[in-house]
Amino acid sequence: MLRIAIIVVGALVWFGTVLASLSFAHNVRVWRDKDAYHLETFMVTDVFFEARVAAEHSLNKQTKGSEGACYLRGTIRGKDETLAPAALTSGDVSCSKSALESAYPRETSLEVWFNENAPNIMLQGRTLRVIEGKSYFDNLGDSIRNYIVFGLVPSLLLIVALIWVKRADNRAKR
Repeated sequence: MLRIAIIVVGALVWFGTVLASLSFAHNVRVWRDKDAYHLETFMVTDVFFEARVAAEHSLNKQTKGSEGACYLRGTIRGKDETLAPAALTSGDVSCSKSALESAYPRETSLEVWFNENAPNIMLQGRTLRVIEGKSYFDNLGDSIRNYIVFGLVPSLLLIVALIWVKRADNRAKR
């Protein structure tokens, strides 16, 4: 029974650490390249919404409607770009076409950090190329530190504790 508990807890810790490390890797990459980012104006031309039917047991407790991939299409210096608005991740705007269109009508201009050399790949609802918000870099160092202190270190300590308990259990069986 102890073995099953250790396997389940270890798998959950590993899975959570992997998911959190994606966001951590994004933040570290942005921090490393922060000198390449400069403020630009993002002009909204359209919203993108790809619906998936929400399950009744979804994490955000939606039982009706839909959820899916949401982002803004627009231009920076006349070139087409995409932006995942910060209001989506903070929960201020729901991920639906109508909510996006009312929060970000066409011709809305947003202050963004732009790095034209970064890839335009969206991961966990964020891109490296276009980042919304003047104050983004103000809290980025805190975000990286908080992940290490409150995410990575406790996970590693829990894994070490699980290994220690398993070794103690094996010794007791001898």
